[in-house]
Amino acid sequence: MSDEEKREFTRLRLPFKGRATFSSHGQREVETKDISAGSAYIIADICLDIGERVTLLMQWPSENADPVVTMDAEGTVYRVEPISESAWGCVVNFDEKPDLAWKK
Repeated sequence: MSDEEKREFTRLRLPFKGRATFSSHGQREVETKDISAGSAYIIADICLDIGERVTLLMQWPSENADPVVTMDAEGTVYRVEPISESAWGCVVNFDEKPDLAWKK
């Protein structure tokens, strides 16, 4: 069985960008590599700690001043991996399904 088949929620490869508030690092700009109803893989400019609390306020499309979708979610850092000297990939498991708002 593939990793995708084992997942509880479908992953979407949407380039959400926005603001994250970390319990021990304050506010930072972040973007997602992918996102689901249960978690997000975010790219940050700091190395986060496993178990750190995160609040995400994201939007898509990220270039548009009037976003089509906004997302508000809270969760905990589950996994951290280096991407480059100045970027880290982090999986954030959500406490509950994120709040999404769709504009028409």
